[in-house]
Amino acid sequence: MSDLIKVAPSALAVLQAGHGLPMGLEDFQPRDLGLEPTMLRIIQPGSKSPVGKPGQLRFGKEAFDTVDVTFLRAHRLRMLPENDQSPQMLCASTNGRVPHPSVPQPKHEACQLCEYGKWTDGPGGRRIAAPCRNGVAFLGLRPDLTPFWFLCMKSSASPALAFLNGVSTDKRIQALCQCKVRVATEAQKNGAVAYFTPIFTITGLEPLESYLPFYEQTDGFVYLPPLPQGVEEESVPPVPVNTDTWEMPV
Repeated sequence: MSDLIKVAPSALAVLQAGHGLPMGLEDFQPRDLGLEPTMLRIIQPGSKSPVGKPGQLRFGKEAFDTVDVTFLRAHRLRMLPENDQSPQMLCASTNGRVPHPSVPQPKHEACQLCEYGKWTDGPGGRRIAAPCRNGVAFLGLRPDLTPFWFLCMKSSASPALAFLNGVSTDKRIQALCQCKVRVATEAQKNGAVAYFTPIFTITGLEPLESYLPFYEQTDGFVYLPPLPQGVEEESVPPVPVNTDTWEMPV
């Protein structure tokens, strides 16, 4: 067995703490207590990132051209923002089909039928993105076993799904956590709008048992964005949200 297993408890502590707080802490969210994995983000043009430059990848106060990681799990993700400035979401789904049970007032019982998930036509035939963002959430580990989330939303969703398609059709791969992955970015342009999307490259395969304990002990873990404790029916976004500091801004 890999020596990684010997340090698994310390790496999993942050993850596990976020899925079962002790009695008496019912009014707290794990993120309120700092018990949430860090975020891997792409620095986009015009973002207010405190470090790095557009096209780099950011972990907190560190920026890199590429990062080597191991993804333990991935799941579909939908998020309906409260507005273009707030990180809080009014509705969210962790499977792309139905709202998560933690959502206090879901906008519809089925994501595919929800009006907030539909694109609309704008002036001059311009397509306006749906207010509800659609993508993929990755739960991963850095080489030092620091856990993190990587959210590939909007235009970053397509390369994420293409990567997962390649993993699923590679007969050598039994589990996603076997893959040693290098993440980089690629410049894109849509008219006058410049942005970056992720590139996923498998640089090698680990023995299945190396990261299997991490995979098994994170069963059922999903990314859930900040949600309101209670939402008035009137507080719904009237227009699509097109501004974001680290995803494609259109």
